[in-house]
Amino acid sequence: MRTGTHQKPRLRPPPRLALFVFLGSLACAAEPAGSVSPPARQAASDAAVTAPLPVVISPGPYFVGTTLSATIVVPGTPAQSLIDLGPIRDFEAALFDAGPLPDSAPQKGYVFRLNLLPKKPGELQLPALNIRGPAGRLATAPISLEVKEPEPAADMSLIVTLSDQPCYVGQPITLEIAWTFPGHINGIHAVDLRVPVLENPTFKSRDFFALPKDFGTPIGLPVGNTRVIGGAFGRTIRLRKILVPQKAGKFALPGAALLCSVVRNAPNSRMGFAYAPQYDNQFFADADSANAARLYVRSAPLELEV
Repeated sequence: MRTGTHQKPRLRPPPRLALFVFLGSLACAAEPAGSVSPPARQAASDAAVTAPLPVVISPGPYFVGTTLSATIVVPGTPAQSLIDLGPIRDFEAALFDAGPLPDSAPQKGYVFRLNLLPKKPGELQLPALNIRGPAGRLATAPISLEVKEPEPAADMSLIVTLSDQPCYVGQPITLEIAWTFPGHINGIHAVDLRVPVLENPTFKSRDFFALPKDFGTPIGLPVGNTRVIGGAFGRTIRLRKILVPQKAGKFALPGAALLCSVVRNAPNSRMGFAYAPQYDNQFFADADSANAARLYVRSAPLELEV
């Protein structure tokens, strides 16, 4: 006997959809409990290969001019891999060692050991580094390190001055830097000079066409990522840049900072020359010298009214 209620007819999937559902249920039944399907396994494998490689850094604290070490392991194969240190900007970087992990290690792999020399204080970045090898193209995980400022060298000074105070927008002014160092100029093996005002977009900078005669013998000096021709006289190197303010205001300018590698008792048979090849910022060239020292100095901050 029919009642007054109306039952909706049960919907059936079309034959093709029913076939797909049936095949899907067979596939699920074929996978044991807890197993991963082949596409999922492949995705997990790809993720394992492309996941950033960790970088293990030696314990801190970290200071400008003090070397720290970094270790990177490429797991899976002891075959040779290659690493690109080109993206590193905040550190002087050198490949200390590279080779297969020892047989006593819990896994097979290839290891890189780097020496890193912080060139300025603050939060420094070790960017992702590309690695090529049998496993394809890999990359390390980027990290940041807080680097402290060491005590300045007592026998070294850095003085930065500005001409024409106050000045006007568009008026060229002179930035002069005088660096007095210990020992003879031939004892200086590497230099890294950073002048924040030259990197400030509020000021345009350019070189002088000629140096004053009292600057002494022309010599090249690395300033940031450029080379500036200065003059060496005795134990002092001086250089000049032209600054052109682009807007008005009162500006508090951070002091310049200089890190150098000095070898004591260096021979003094040669004088300065136009482009000093020893100023290539390879601070690790003196690692085996008992006479080498890395010295750091910072100039006082400046104020400028435009």
